[in-house]
Amino acid sequence: MILTVTMNASVDITYVMDELKTDGTNRVANVTKTAGGKGLNVARVLKQVHADVTAAGLAGGCNGQFIQRELKRQGIPCEFCEIIAESRNNISIIHGKHFTEILECGEKVQKEEIQRFCKQYERLLDDAGTVVLSGSLPQGAASDFYVSLVQIALQKNRKVILDTSGECLRESLHSVYKPFLIKPNEKELEELTGQKLCLQDKAAIKKVLSSELFQGIECVVVSLGASGAVVKQRDTFYRVSVPQIDAVNPIGSGDSVIAGMETNEEIKRQNETLKAADAVLMPMGFLPSCQELFTGKNAPEMIALYDWQSISRSKSQLGYTEGAIEPVTTIDRVLASGAIGVMTYLFIGFDDPLREANEMRRNYEVNELCQKYGLIHIIEPRVVKSKETNEDGTMKLDLMKVHTRMAAELGADFIKVKYPDTPERLKELQDISPAPLLVAGGSKIADDAADKMAEASVTANTGGIVFGRNVYQSDDPKAALERFRSIVHQK
Repeated sequence: MILTVTMNASVDITYVMDELKTDGTNRVANVTKTAGGKGLNVARVLKQVHADVTAAGLAGGCNGQFIQRELKRQGIPCEFCEIIAESRNNISIIHGKHFTEILECGEKVQKEEIQRFCKQYERLLDDAGTVVLSGSLPQGAASDFYVSLVQIALQKNRKVILDTSGECLRESLHSVYKPFLIKPNEKELEELTGQKLCLQDKAAIKKVLSSELFQGIECVVVSLGASGAVVKQRDTFYRVSVPQIDAVNPIGSGDSVIAGMETNEEIKRQNETLKAADAVLMPMGFLPSCQELFTGKNAPEMIALYDWQSISRSKSQLGYTEGAIEPVTTIDRVLASGAIGVMTYLFIGFDDPLREANEMRRNYEVNELCQKYGLIHIIEPRVVKSKETNEDGTMKLDLMKVHTRMAAELGADFIKVKYPDTPERLKELQDISPAPLLVAGGSKIADDAADKMAEASVTANTGGIVFGRNVYQSDDPKAALERFRSIVHQK
């Protein structure tokens, strides 16, 4: 489990308007409120990539209740220490191409509340492999408080990622208790070193990050916003570039880096477990961390996830109704990686029929390339989220038959589908499909229910199962994978 700690959590309020008028009245229709704070942003991203994460920290008053309620609604387990003071508000104003923040310091917390949190923190560390300490400290906490938390974690042999700034970061750098990773931005690095830095001067950057100030810290990530990052991993340096995008809202972007770094480490730890799979479906961006997974005599095959999509996410998460879908790799990259195939999404049910037509055309073009180069093409047909279930929560089988048939007509070698509630409905769906189905495990369910789903897939003569969360969120992922393998291969 990954434990994120947010000592100064907030209610983040975002106003979106065309223009911000000073010395006047601004009326705003586009307003969102969410649980905020750097550690909670990290937890939210980790949850979106299905990592096992728990959020902890301090929360008080009505705002504190809202924060915990929002996290639970998003499916993020939380263990907050209740305080008397009201948790703060942070206000972000997006006006045109400009971004303005108004950040409250928050009320002072009591010494007894800090001590109570420390006891809770020690207990939570028993189930954690990594702890992420993020953000500012509330008034009433000493500037070396993070040093204490790092010390407690290290004494339990836990890995610590620290993302803070100012005196809190300085105290940690001068302590004998070193975190595994820190992430200062360019300005924070200059404040720490007391010198103006030119990031184009590679020799100067190496000299600064190799100085005594950073000794004992295995990984230093200097985030540069749209310019990417500079990373020092032990004695090796990397210059990280990022694609150019149209920025909409920068909130949490730096925290996503922290989540990505920890996700990367978690992937490495899971490589040994995944070797028992027949194939692994994954984004190409994970390949550098997983290269060893696909080497060796009995290594699994790789299936590349061709698309990124936000269509299945709720409006409350990202603020829009239908989302978007874009390719995140190319056939050339897939071929170079050694993958045996790709998976694409096929979304139907948009308000605009041209978007559905574009989905068909996009999948057809990928299928043409797969046939040309001998790659397997898996299509996962989906319906825009609000339209895929009946009022009682069951899947709309007739609709599943339609989009399954559409995927087959596009030339899919396999069609990945959600489990349609019962073994009989699954067999009915497979019987009308010209291509073999792959049954998706979906959200984490009880072991016996997951076993029955796998058994139903075999009985219905499908092509197999694609289980993720029912493996890596299991208490014993290795045993879970072996169990599913035995069911599918009838051992």
